[in-house]
Amino acid sequence: MSRSRLLLLVVLGVALCGPAALASKPRHKRRVALVFPSPAQVAAAKRYVGSRAGIVSFTVVDPRGKRYSFGDDRQFVSASVVKAMLMTCLLDIRSLAHEPLSATDRSELQAMITLSDNEAADEIYDEVGDVHLYNLARRLGMRHFSVHGYWANAELTTNDQALLMENLPRAIFPRYYAYARSLLSSIVSWESWGIPLRARAAGRSSSRAAGAEPIAAS
Repeated sequence: MSRSRLLLLVVLGVALCGPAALASKPRHKRRVALVFPSPAQVAAAKRYVGSRAGIVSFTVVDPRGKRYSFGDDRQFVSASVVKAMLMTCLLDIRSLAHEPLSATDRSELQAMITLSDNEAADEIYDEVGDVHLYNLARRLGMRHFSVHGYWANAELTTNDQALLMENLPRAIFPRYYAYARSLLSSIVSWESWGIPLRARAAGRSSSRAAGAEPIAAS
């Protein structure tokens, strides 16, 4: 082996095995996002509702799509919870007809969702009717949904409601999805109680329309 070649190998060896090369490179710790709610929090919630005298159900879908529930097959009279479905149906009707929302549409939707106004819900229900509500429920797999003759008499489970909120991006045509989200995020304080209130206290965002939210409870 020639002297020059030997010298090159020695230099390479020093470069590869010197202190700088042997020192371990600092590893950046991967930041693990905390999942909300945690299994421990869900277990605590189940213990709490199990100790209550009333009939309580809840369904939670975490950011990974994992579903937790307690009594999710119980039907409840929806009352104002169904207003999120009414909104979705009206937006779909306008989208399929390639019609813009009228000033009346926007006024009624804002009143129904942000203020939980029942007269506005009556007006929207008159156009939507039971057929469109059933079609939406069928599309999303809301197996226990039922309604006959008036929106406030609709019945569903917490799992049904969670399916609606979880699948809202595909339930509403893209044209009106941002508008729907803006309504759901603009509930007046005196109508934003229960889970949304606790979620905000925990630093979590929550969209709620008269009881309708990603974490559904009855």
